Amino acid sequence: MYEAVLESIQHRLNTDQLFECLKNERDLEKLLTTIAEHILAVFRENEDLCRLLLFCTLTGHAEAKKVFNMIRGPYVQFLKNQLDLLLSEGLIIKKDNEITARCFIGGVFDCALGCTVWKGYQGRELKPTDAIANNVPIYVRGLKA
Repeated sequence: MYEAVLESIQHRLNTDQLFECLKNERDLEKLLTTIAEHILAVFRENEDLCRLLLFCTLTGHAEAKKVFNMIRGPYVQFLKNQLDLLLSEGLIIKKDNEITARCFIGGVFDCALGCTVWKGYQGRELKPTDAIANNVPIYVRGLKA
């Protein structure tokens, strides 16, 4: 039954379609914005994913790492691969693309948690569009060659 739940999660994420659309994207700002918008939309439509991630991790569930890697891992791996490609084409400067991908995706996931699970706990309500508009240009300026 647990495997069926995990399959359902993968289907809800719909990352295959996202990654297919972005595999040839060379505009770094569009790439990051589209990934961030997708993650935030998935969590807005599936608040239970945030709870599942937190619950599995905090309770030390045997499948926590699998759940974490299934939900967050594809985004990190795809972005890392895209950054590697952009680097090979001279479009971005040399950085550790795995760290960059993990930090960017991590920031978006934190925003998703803030907009769903922790909504109202942080004072000013953060709109996902504001977070994207604020943070994506910072990454783009820091990475562009």
